[in-house]
Amino acid sequence: MVRWFAIASWRHGVMTAALACPLEHLDASRVGRLAIRLDRAAAFPGLGDSHTQQESADRSVESHTNVDARERMLNGLERPIPDTLIDRADRGSTTPETSDTIGTTLDSGKPEGTTMTDYDVQDMVTLVTGGASGIGEATSLLLARGGAHVAVADLRLEASQRVVDSITAAGGRAFALEVNVTDETSVDAAVSAVLATAGRLDAAVNSAGVGMEAAPLADTTTEEYRRVVGVNLDGIFFCLRAQIRAMRPTGGGSIVNLASMLAQVATAGASPYVAAKHGVLGLTRTAALDHAADGIRVNAVAPGYIGTPMVMSHTGPERLALLNSLHPVGRLGQAEEVAEMVAWLVSAASTFCTGSIFTVDGGYTAR
Repeated sequence: MVRWFAIASWRHGVMTAALACPLEHLDASRVGRLAIRLDRAAAFPGLGDSHTQQESADRSVESHTNVDARERMLNGLERPIPDTLIDRADRGSTTPETSDTIGTTLDSGKPEGTTMTDYDVQDMVTLVTGGASGIGEATSLLLARGGAHVAVADLRLEASQRVVDSITAAGGRAFALEVNVTDETSVDAAVSAVLATAGRLDAAVNSAGVGMEAAPLADTTTEEYRRVVGVNLDGIFFCLRAQIRAMRPTGGGSIVNLASMLAQVATAGASPYVAAKHGVLGLTRTAALDHAADGIRVNAVAPGYIGTPMVMSHTGPERLALLNSLHPVGRLGQAEEVAEMVAWLVSAASTFCTGSIFTVDGGYTAR
């Protein structure tokens, strides 16, 4: 079987050239911005996979690719939780990070010996959508380790419960919720459940998302467009609205939306995805302006290529080398690294930040 890739050359957001040829003809050292499609998987974050981030939870359980990551994130939960905010401000403890299980088959290049940070999130009631896999799961675990009371919301309740069981077994506090972010009634019910269970909502992380098969705009069906935009943009709107309504009466809070590096640049073959992610940035900035006076901060995080189980399951050694070459740092990111940025934005350390997008892409968009 001949595998094909597409190369797109971009300058200041404009595609200046594009071509397609067999993989065997590729000189990785000359690759600029790539839009790779190997079999059914496309290179850009979230593309090439028809499952939502929520739906991928079961696959991550079956492959066990994130077991070590989960364990190292939970490691810090066994430490005593400080009683006061002052105690937390003085904490500087970190948890040593072990190698990812992903590395046993495909080494994504993450350096050894990096550490996870504890953030000032003690007793914060936090809702994480898409919280049962990938970046959402890593965020749920990190926030719980920092002392937050985490509502892990996902399309499949059993997947949410698996993450909750891991958190509570290590001494953290969490509860599971089922939510379909494309259904405003479901979103409203999930937020109401948080209020009923924990009494308030201090922070929210909107991580649920869906990918797509790469296709030119003219070949993209209306159904595919609505599916992608329905989850990745409408879902953010429904979540923001319900979360802001819950936060206003209690003096505010912090909301973090997971966007993408494609919220800032574009790529061929992904018009619904790119449009939705650009829309997430617009919603983030507008919501921040609308509700700053309510004490509500709204920011977005824009990950690049992240070595989540969903991505790595479609990435062979050749393709991994290509993806690594796109980043000045020479590797893919890891879900925990994105979770670090999210946790910082949730925490009191970022109280002067709102209406902004924070890029975590290993320098990809700096080129």
